[in-house]
Amino acid sequence: MCNEEIIKHMEEDMTFRGLSERTQKSYIWRVSRYMEFHKGKDIEKLAEDDIRDFLKYLVEECKNKRRDVNTYNSAIRFMYCTTLNKVLNLKRIPLFKIQKNKPEMFTKEELKRFFEACENERLRFKI
Repeated sequence: MCNEEIIKHMEEDMTFRGLSERTQKSYIWRVSRYMEFHKGKDIEKLAEDDIRDFLKYLVEECKNKRRDVNTYNSAIRFMYCTTLNKVLNLKRIPLFKIQKNKPEMFTKEELKRFFEACENERLRFKI
């Protein structure tokens, strides 16, 4: 199957799965970049190492953010696992762990200074 046929089948699969139009466009664009990276090679015969090479290129050469690389990874996984019905060892192409922003907490000393700075006792009680 040529790249154009793969993309056509992928669009059908995404429609059947109910993916949003925005996700479909994103996945197609990202898979097209993956195909461009491996230009001249048969996409169906590529393995996990080839996917890892592309993701490494995105991180090291293109300086893409983790979320972006994860989206590339998801699009490529969809193409191989769903459209091409190929079994991949997903442990070889893991998703980045995204660090969640934790709320900043006050120390005990900061809280103590805050309450001491409040001169109105009624207001201090409400806080």
